[in-house]
Formats: sequence, C-alpha cells, structure tokens
Amino acid sequence: MGARYSDAYADALYLLERGADPNRVAADGMNFSKMLIQHREHFTKGQAAPPEFARLWDWAETHGIVGQTATCGSMDACLFFPHYETH
Repeated sequence: MGARYSDAYADALYLLERGADPNRVAADGMNFSKMLIQHREHFTKGQAAPPEFARLWDWAETHGIVGQTATCGSMDACLFFPHYETH
C-alpha cells in the first residue's frame, strides 16, 4: 500500500466497520496492527500519509488496536510509539 493506493485504506476501513476481524493473523505472522505500524513508519520518513490512512489509523486507535490503549509486542514499535505499553 502507500499513498498511491489510498483507496485500499478506505476499503479496509469499510470492511472493519462492517465486522472484519482486526485481530486475524496471516500465515506469515502479519496482523492489522503490525501492518498499520509499518505503513505509518513509511509515512513518517518523508511521504505524507493520505487522508484515508489517517481515518483508518483513527479507527484502529479508537478500538484499541493501536495508540494509547494498545500494547506492542516489540521494543521497536514501543520506541516509535512511546505511549505503547510493552507486554
């Protein structure tokens, strides 16, 4: 994904608002919160995030997937988002 694929962020939000499971883990271990964190890291390295990503991030933060109420599984994520709690 990326700024060129902003419609994919809108599609993801659409699916989540209709009950898609944000905690599902892919065979390679990727999950929604990891994906969002990776994409946000990409956007903080010079490229601005599209508004669709911001809305998706806000949804995830509101639902405790990322943000102040979320926990992170790696110290790298906690360093990037220092308001995370480690577990």
